[in-house]
Amino acid sequence: MFLSSLRLYQFKNYESFGAEFCPDVNIIVGKNGAGKTNILDAIYYLALTKSYFHSTDLPSIQHEKNLFTIKGIFSSPLTPKGGTDTIEDTKGLNFNIFLGIEKNQKKILRFDEVPYTKINEHIGKIPVVMIAPADDTWLHAGSEARRKFFDGILAQIDNLYLGYLLRYNHFLTQRNSLLKQCEGRTNRIDLTLLEQYDEELLYLCDKIFEKRTAFLEIFIPIFLEYYDFIAGNSTENTESPALSYVSQVAQEDFKQQFKNSLTVDIFKQRTSFGIHKDDFEGLLNGYSVRKFGSQGQQKSFLLALKIAQFFVIQQQKGFSPILLLDDIFDKLDDFRMQKLLEILQNPIIGQTFITDARPERSQHLFKNFIKKYQFLEL
Repeated sequence: MFLSSLRLYQFKNYESFGAEFCPDVNIIVGKNGAGKTNILDAIYYLALTKSYFHSTDLPSIQHEKNLFTIKGIFSSPLTPKGGTDTIEDTKGLNFNIFLGIEKNQKKILRFDEVPYTKINEHIGKIPVVMIAPADDTWLHAGSEARRKFFDGILAQIDNLYLGYLLRYNHFLTQRNSLLKQCEGRTNRIDLTLLEQYDEELLYLCDKIFEKRTAFLEIFIPIFLEYYDFIAGNSTENTESPALSYVSQVAQEDFKQQFKNSLTVDIFKQRTSFGIHKDDFEGLLNGYSVRKFGSQGQQKSFLLALKIAQFFVIQQQKGFSPILLLDDIFDKLDDFRMQKLLEILQNPIIGQTFITDARPERSQHLFKNFIKKYQFLEL
């Protein structure tokens, strides 16, 4: 699957924009502030109906405007029939995605002009992986950033998981709202309603924990493989990366602790136990990579996480996600840059978008590239 064309209207710095893309590597070049990253974010919007960089949609609407629209035409190649390799048998199917967002209005999302009844039905149809400078929040921000990373992968490959997560967040919000209504007083809580929320949350905690645990069994070996490749691990120079999943749900008495925390929850006016407290710790030789890893080790760790994200999605979906690389060459040293270019040569890697403020650098890096590529200058 690849994006063949993109049309933007009143999206960020673009009053109007249109471009055609090749199915392999698309290198978007231009000065800082030209809008290179905004094109990647528009593609991300078409895939996941939200911005990669903002938690709300309003920053994506042009100043003094009320709405923006994004439309993309995609091609999804058909599997050859009967083992033949003719043009007729491999010809792709085209479809379009339209996204419209207006202030104070419901988001509009259409697949081939047919509106979705539920936005989340779209998630996973166009898998995407973004690698951007802001990814270092995985290491340096709180646990929410690390949960968001793994939730984002699972949501694209497992609709059941996405459903569990949306339901959990809904009931968590309802429970927290009920706790705030108590104003810190135990005798003002509606115990019947609380029990209903607790029953749902405990059930969903088990389901989400099971899904995350099973996913890591698939993810971690791929992550370790690419960390070794990116870091240049050898028998003489070996680093031992690891991912540790920390969850209250893993404790044998979790359900009892959840129930016993009610008095504290009423006082704090929020739920203190649950799957929303999970964390994922990155380790290197047994020590926290965010606390003790060198800058180079942290870069290798983050890049390996993202490359593993790509290959896990590809493996689970059966086709390649679109790969978006934002200013990646500014953040990597020559060694890791070369390793990334080697990975991009892998025939499994499908359509790729790369932004670069230095056209001459990209021209040099891709001059001997095997795959087809095109430049789009802004």
